[in-house]
Amino acid sequence: VIQEGDLKWISLNPGYNSVDNKSVTMDISPESLKATFKMGMQAIESDACWYKDTFSNDTAKLKEYFSEKGIQTVNKIATTNFDNNELPYTVSCEGETEIEQLNDKLIVSPYLGFYPKKNNLTQPSRTYPIDFTYANTESYNCAINIPHGYKVLTMPESYNIDNEIAKIKVNYALNGSVINIGSEFGFKKAVYP
Repeated sequence: VIQEGDLKWISLNPGYNSVDNKSVTMDISPESLKATFKMGMQAIESDACWYKDTFSNDTAKLKEYFSEKGIQTVNKIATTNFDNNELPYTVSCEGETEIEQLNDKLIVSPYLGFYPKKNNLTQPSRTYPIDFTYANTESYNCAINIPHGYKVLTMPESYNIDNEIAKIKVNYALNGSVINIGSEFGFKKAVYP
């Protein structure tokens, strides 16, 4: 910052963490091989700005985005706080997605298509920093109601990494007839050398 008689450096790091939280409840129908779900999403800071700029609060555009994430049918969708930057931008929707069957077993993908499937940082060497523009955290919580007459055969193991670069946490738990999945991942800084 240059002012008359004064010169000082300031950090261009925004100093906040952007957050995108999704919470899903799934009910499985073995007869139709579909899972009906209710999803609530809350985003703050830069993540909220991305949703607002990308979809302009247009529910048709949001439905198209969700269909790209593997959701076959979106029955209801609603948004709140589009014009209020002081509160989280929220999207709620109801719909259904297909599940897989292998013999007498049902295979459920709880994350739908919301998490990356591949690493975009594939260069073998780098000569410049990686700049994500802002630090962010994404969390995804899912409760899957097990249909009557079925039981859980296998679930992945829980996983946890928390270091100076990133935080990755995934927990799986079986509580009665409900599978609870809690996950969180994020980069702790905006720029990495």
